Amino acid sequence: MSVVDPRAHLWVISRTSDESSALVRSLHERGAGVEVLEFPGTEGAQLPTGTGLSGIALSLGAALREAWEGVDISGLEQRILSAQPAPDAVLYLEADVALRVQSVVRARLGAAPQLAIEPHLSIDPRWTELGVSVQSARDGGGALTGIGDTGRALGDERPFLVVATHDLAASWVDPLLLQLSIAQLDDHALLFLPSGDRAVDDQLKSRADFYGLVGQRPALGGDLDGWIRGARALVGRPSERQLVAALSSGVAAVLVGEWREGSGGAWAIAHDHAQWSRAPVEVSLAVEQSLSSGSSGPIEVGGPEEAAGRALSWVQSRSSDPPGTGPTDGAEELETIGRSTDDAPQSSPEHERLEIDDALADLKRRMGLNDVEG
Repeated sequence: MSVVDPRAHLWVISRTSDESSALVRSLHERGAGVEVLEFPGTEGAQLPTGTGLSGIALSLGAALREAWEGVDISGLEQRILSAQPAPDAVLYLEADVALRVQSVVRARLGAAPQLAIEPHLSIDPRWTELGVSVQSARDGGGALTGIGDTGRALGDERPFLVVATHDLAASWVDPLLLQLSIAQLDDHALLFLPSGDRAVDDQLKSRADFYGLVGQRPALGGDLDGWIRGARALVGRPSERQLVAALSSGVAAVLVGEWREGSGGAWAIAHDHAQWSRAPVEVSLAVEQSLSSGSSGPIEVGGPEEAAGRALSWVQSRSSDPPGTGPTDGAEELETIGRSTDDAPQSSPEHERLEIDDALADLKRRMGLNDVEG
């Protein structure tokens, strides 16, 4: 394993997840210094508190941000503005996180390199508008989840077909079950993966008997990747992680319905790594073909170690002459204009009152109120 310069320092700004943990662990193993700046979740979020007018103003600002932009990130913004040392690059895993924090990152770091690391085979189209370079498993960047070599088997050792319902619309449940009921499955058992959408899961369970289908379903928190790796084929709408599990294990895949541009499913279809049944009537034939012919073999997507290695190579290729590192030979020395942070005047009570008035006025305007109404 190659080890990078131990002085290399990175920020990873993302939600807490298995993908983020896998990336950070592999970066550490390669000798990189990593500062994890966690994007807060919505569960248990608390507004900032304080005493006096400054505390009221802070809480009000957080409440406004919570209402209009989602979870409050003022704490994360403060960490970005104060974290030391400044990084050689910033790594993101989610485009919506980058959208929320990029202005603060640029205010602190200027034109420091920023890299999006997609955990699966998808590429979020929002990276383009953010102007962030993208690394994905589809281009050899390595997948952060969904890979492995352990496949599960049913107790009776029968071959089985996995039905994925991660993003399956309720309107697709009956047509999909009908197509499975008329397909020649050659005694393959059925394993239905839970979707997490109770309406879809309940509908599938209640309607399967109507079509004469008998199958089993593991728990949502179980080893779903292992069941996929042990299957003869996968049909339906897998999650991005589940799709990686299938393709990296050589499991034939039949994907149904429309797929968003940039998704792993759309990419797999375009590169002939999966069959596509756009309409329900096409499913039974595609399933029969996948069971008889199998897949063309596993595709190479690498793992977290490869993702970390590619990310560090990208960072090092841009750090030979990093922008904003200070004056070079012959650079003009610039005079500081205005007060320094240490000399900045403290906020007065009157100033804080004006901040509160401004915030309340803005809140009324956004809610469509005027002074007469409230």
